[in-house]
Amino acid sequence: MKKFGSSLKQLPLLKKVSLKFQDCPKIMNKGANDLVEGLRGHPKLRNIVISLARCKVKEEAFVNLCEMLTEVISLEHVMINFRECPDIREEVIETQRENLFKLPLLKKLDLYA
Repeated sequence: MKKFGSSLKQLPLLKKVSLKFQDCPKIMNKGANDLVEGLRGHPKLRNIVISLARCKVKEEAFVNLCEMLTEVISLEHVMINFRECPDIREEVIETQRENLFKLPLLKKLDLYA
């Protein structure tokens, strides 16, 4: 995942990303965090879909992803799916949802965990 995350950094004009890795048991926190780093700093990113449902990703990676997304002020649509990932507490989901709703251009937020 580190190479994949690094390759995302090479796309400065990226406007839309759809990453669907559901049911991939080899993706854990480290891999999810590599994705986060690859997406950090894309000023033109408008639409992001990330599905890590039923992967071995925990709350830490979910929080890291959401916190990174709050820095991408150009986002209009965010869909994050962490269904059936272990140990993601409801209060953490709500906190991250509230933080993402502060994005100035956000029109749609779908957050599943």
